[in-house]
Amino acid sequence: SIRSYWAMVIGALAGRTFGVALSFAMHPMRPHLSLKKFGEIFSVSQWMLVRSIGGYLELKLHYAIVGARESASVLGAYSLASEISALPTSELLAPINRVLFPAFVRVKHDLVELKRVVLLAQGVQTMIAMPAAIGLILVSSEAVLLLLGEKWMSAVPFVKLFALISFLTSIATSGTYVLITLGKIRLIAISSWVLVGLFATLALVVFPEAGAFEIANLYLAVVTLGLIALVMLLLRELKGLRFRDIAASIIRPLIAVSIMALCVVL
Repeated sequence: SIRSYWAMVIGALAGRTFGVALSFAMHPMRPHLSLKKFGEIFSVSQWMLVRSIGGYLELKLHYAIVGARESASVLGAYSLASEISALPTSELLAPINRVLFPAFVRVKHDLVELKRVVLLAQGVQTMIAMPAAIGLILVSSEAVLLLLGEKWMSAVPFVKLFALISFLTSIATSGTYVLITLGKIRLIAISSWVLVGLFATLALVVFPEAGAFEIANLYLAVVTLGLIALVMLLLRELKGLRFRDIAASIIRPLIAVSIMALCVVL
């Protein structure tokens, strides 16, 4: 053991290197350096890069603002709440999200089948993510007490907000993949940066004195607007898809979660 944080760096590099070597050993294809398709590839990858940077800022900018305005203890509670709230939806939906994009690409030339697969994916994601998020909101005090201890009870209000944020972002995944499948990468990249700009304007200009809780509420509002915009883009770009189709795919999980919430409250 080298007893240094460099062990994490070395471990990550070693894992990637071993993975590349193993891929060469297991697959007969031997890629070689060529610029023949550079223009074709870069026309797509440049917008993927822009989108990735925008997506990173969407996820991290609020941390930076809270860190600049609040104490270390508040930032700690804020960060822990975000991580805890993301666990139920991210861990449960991760296996599904890995296969969504290939599934959409396979049927992209059959719009009827693509629509069916999209609605199925949306229904399954909602069925899993909604009860996980709403359930965490309902038992947030108990969850924080159990997972973190009494000294972190200040994180409870943040857990409630981030559980809802995590739910909204998780169910937006399938819509994003659909737009990528349809070749609307530039549109997604622009949308991502619009959301970043909107949040930055609200947090830095409109509400320059907002604290951690207000920042979390602003983030929730921007994420909600982003989901609404995504749905509108889907309705426009995926021919034959209607809002009532989307509503029908999530109505049963919504009713079930409402009953669950009522039982827990009572």
